[in-house]
Amino acid sequence: METTLKIKSISQPDPRGAYPSERRYSASMVMGLSIVHLVLSLISLVLMALAFVTESRYIFAPAICALGCTTAGVAGILASRRWYIDHHISGFFYMSLISTLTSVVAITCSVNMLFPWTLDHFHANIFFCCLACIVWSVISVVVAYRGMKNTYPDDIIVSKCKGKVEVCTKQKGNKNAKIVMDQSHPDILNHYKKTGGHLPKTESYSEYLERVHKYLDDKQ
Repeated sequence: METTLKIKSISQPDPRGAYPSERRYSASMVMGLSIVHLVLSLISLVLMALAFVTESRYIFAPAICALGCTTAGVAGILASRRWYIDHHISGFFYMSLISTLTSVVAITCSVNMLFPWTLDHFHANIFFCCLACIVWSVISVVVAYRGMKNTYPDDIIVSKCKGKVEVCTKQKGNKNAKIVMDQSHPDILNHYKKTGGHLPKTESYSEYLERVHKYLDDKQ
């Protein structure tokens, strides 16, 4: 008599298979966000220089945008290069918040100053640059916040009670996620011992040699 047990399991990919820098938050994503922050800062500096040369009164908006994006970009590079230091991702979060606030102030000032005047290409570039800084800063805040709250997935507590295995994973900012696997099928060896089933005995070395020689003779 042969008993076949079919086991089906549904699980997420094991995050421990990824690089350590990609487990809690993606260091490569943070690096990409930082590069865009620095590019926006460079564009803001160019607009600020043009406003200074042309003696425009719109110099304040690109200047404050450049300040916020520069701080967020530098903090993001530190968080991506030194992902193993916890406070770096926190620094990226706070610098992204500052960049968001400065961008909001800059776009508010640009809108208020544009209202009584006609809109030209230079002023439109300043407005859209400030808008891009706001959008990118908000994205960085979300990514950095998730990186702050997540923990490494190696902290797993396994407890056994009454034939059930309970796996508890604790994450900062989240409720405990509990996965209970029902062990309705008993251990195979114990099951056969209790029911009087016969399992194959361990083969001795002499029996193994005899079986090999018999196989070789049949092939000749």
